[in-house]
Amino acid sequence: MLFTEEEYRELEYEALTAQMARHMISESGDVQEKLCQEHAKIANAYNAISGHQESMKFSDEWENMEGDISFGDHETFTTQEYLHMWDIQEMYYDMNAFESDMNTQIYLANAPEGTTTCDTIMEVTTRGPNYSTGDTIYGKVYIPKHLGNEIQRRFGRNTPLCKITYNGCETSRESENIRMPWKLTEIL
Repeated sequence: MLFTEEEYRELEYEALTAQMARHMISESGDVQEKLCQEHAKIANAYNAISGHQESMKFSDEWENMEGDISFGDHETFTTQEYLHMWDIQEMYYDMNAFESDMNTQIYLANAPEGTTTCDTIMEVTTRGPNYSTGDTIYGKVYIPKHLGNEIQRRFGRNTPLCKITYNGCETSRESENIRMPWKLTEIL
């Protein structure tokens, strides 16, 4: 016969309290009082665990930590609001990637047949010694070193209008070891 986690916890609690009850009978009055206090603490802990387990059956991803130790000082908002903001931060990249993929699919579906380039405004997000990266509404853009230098020289921190070429879907890029969905081909 298999027991659920809740049934095991209940059996353990009953066995412990039954053992304490037998022990209390043979003790003096002052020891019985201490054992009664211990029994009350165990009963409270058991009820707290049971209540917590029951509340978690219908909760969201984050555990409600109200009145508990949490990270930092959150006097200006509740812990649940803080955790909700953390959820949004965790999903930020995924949400942007999804929107970029959707914009790419819409563009490619409506572009003339065989067209894999588009003109768009691009923000340079990182500059490296060998290449730079940019960001557009269509996703991340690989910027070759010579074009990255030209953008820096001509535009500084302003966002240039560029021609970018689609590198293919994620699966096809992986087979060619290409990480970014777009490549800068021309600065307009």
